[in-house]
Amino acid sequence: MKEKVFRCKQCGKCCLTTEYADISKEDIELWKKIGRYDLFTPDMLVEWDYFGSSGWFRNQLSTRCPFLRKKKNEDTYYCKIHKIKPLFCRSFPKDKEHAKNFCGCVGYL
Repeated sequence: MKEKVFRCKQCGKCCLTTEYADISKEDIELWKKIGRYDLFTPDMLVEWDYFGSSGWFRNQLSTRCPFLRKKKNEDTYYCKIHKIKPLFCRSFPKDKEHAKNFCGCVGYL
């Protein structure tokens, strides 16, 4: 049986329909290391709840990722910080079932 392959269609579903966008302490440490303090300003973090035991910050005020941008004149999206996007995003999707249940992702061939 042929293994299903994931290919992002840039539909934005994973970043538009989620009720949270998570960043970890490790993400913040990476951003500090490369001087991207603009990604976690004090004003932004006020809107995020910190889950100390998990080490994650969760944006409770938005239903979309703050780093998502729509391509001009297209129905596709891109990540403003793709090369340094949060671990949560880099690990999506875990498998076809996860993609389907999380947001209806259609990226599996």
